[in-house]
Amino acid sequence: MDKNGNVYEKTVLEPNDEIGEEDPEMLKKEMKLNDFFTLGWYTVLIMVVMKLISLNMIGNAFYMMFASAAPKIVSCGSHNFSTAADITESCKMLKEVLKTENCMPEFSYQFKSINVEWNYYCESTKIVKSSITYQMLGLLIGALVFGQVSDNYGRKKALLFTMTFNNVFILASSYATNLVNFTILRFFVNVFNAGCIVVLPIFALEVLPPKHRYWINNIVGGAPIVIISAGIAYLCHDWITYARIISFLGSIATISCCFLSESPRFLIQKGRMVEAKKVIQRICKIDRRKFDETMIDAVLDKENRAFLERQSKTKKYTLLHLFYTPNLTRYALSIGLTFFMTSMLTYALMFNLENIAGSIYMNLVLTGVVRYIAGGFMSLLEIKCPKVGRKTIHFGVLFVASICLMTFFVVQVLGLQAQYALLLRVMALIIMGFIAQIFLIASICATELFPTAIRNLSFSFGQFLNRIGVIMSPQVFFLTEIWHPLPYLAMFSLAVFNMLFFQINVKETKNNPLGDHMPGPEESWCGRRKSKNRPDISNPFDENSKNLIEKDVV
Repeated sequence: MDKNGNVYEKTVLEPNDEIGEEDPEMLKKEMKLNDFFTLGWYTVLIMVVMKLISLNMIGNAFYMMFASAAPKIVSCGSHNFSTAADITESCKMLKEVLKTENCMPEFSYQFKSINVEWNYYCESTKIVKSSITYQMLGLLIGALVFGQVSDNYGRKKALLFTMTFNNVFILASSYATNLVNFTILRFFVNVFNAGCIVVLPIFALEVLPPKHRYWINNIVGGAPIVIISAGIAYLCHDWITYARIISFLGSIATISCCFLSESPRFLIQKGRMVEAKKVIQRICKIDRRKFDETMIDAVLDKENRAFLERQSKTKKYTLLHLFYTPNLTRYALSIGLTFFMTSMLTYALMFNLENIAGSIYMNLVLTGVVRYIAGGFMSLLEIKCPKVGRKTIHFGVLFVASICLMTFFVVQVLGLQAQYALLLRVMALIIMGFIAQIFLIASICATELFPTAIRNLSFSFGQFLNRIGVIMSPQVFFLTEIWHPLPYLAMFSLAVFNMLFFQINVKETKNNPLGDHMPGPEESWCGRRKSKNRPDISNPFDENSKNLIEKDVV
């Protein structure tokens, strides 16, 4: 209602509305902090910085796929191995030759990896693959440390710190002279890269306009960055140049991060209201929008009071509360297993991509293309078909992946790798492209299945098992020592088990409201046991209930 008594039908302020034209008191009550984040020049600045940081993060994630690529043996003395179906077969041929004569093997490679640089080939490549496991331990430590650093000291400071040291250790790793030094330096690269992976999504979530978060994240990260990373690796052609280019691009990202402001939400939670006000004022200035000081003060005061009220009512929850009830236990195990299985399959295939037919660069580009197409198709299907929910997509993707893995297994058992090289290449690209959707489904379900109080804990638990899967993934193809097709049988079994376990234990959450309250004590494991021991007084044939009723009557 305005000063003349006219009633307005509009009750919610849209982001692009001019502030101050309606009743100021009414607007103060309706305005929320999200209303100050609109699609403008500041959002463009955030997108540029996110793009640069994502390029650095994904470049690091794919770095060892190229840096540990095993060379193919083409000949040894007068013996030619060009007819070998893959690297494994050429190694077998070399082993037979070396039994009778002493010759120096000659190699061919698409990317000059550390294997080529330091003569790790055939059986000795296992040492390099094992070093990846030790490197990946850094992801686990970094994720645990920098989430807390971000909450204590701020998103921007945490990003600047992790990006700076990330670039330092990437650059240092390019000067390594042996595998031990290289592994130690890459361990620290992953510690700080994990910090970026943890902090950037939180920072983006807090400063991007709510209506535009999904498409911005799709444009900034994911498939486009994968394709760009493949192009950079192709141009670099060796592990030293590739590391230095990633470090250079990371330095640009670090400098560009300096132009961003701290997250206003973080400042409000820390009670730094004056700084939060200055940040919003700067955002409005960059976007060339009107800055209403009294409106900002009212909204900030309301946000601060709401935060303090939530803090006073918040109970301390731990990871044990994820297993408080039978239902929560089933959900937690399903989400955790899904993250673990997906990361193990993805990285196991990625670190073994040199054994797939075709160019290693083009394979990565095609993986990005398939991932982009799969994401668009699944998103459209989920929007247009009401019956297609989280469980349907999870089942469908893993069903496709299982068929592809079984194809790999059958071809390996029959020894027809050379004849079906193109088919295996297509199968590998489909798995790596489609399986990325499982990460998204697991993240959404971790949000939708658990009540507000333990929602972050559920996601953290999933991410913990995600990193365990990454750490163990290089070991998957060591199973070839037992039986050559065994890695694919193991991955097939894991995919099928996860597919069935998820379908049985997880309820569909599409279009369901998020839960706000923890289950009561009667739903807990202990509460259910007690209820089982209680007599059923509604059953007149229960002897215990008869005695209880008689006592009550007396």
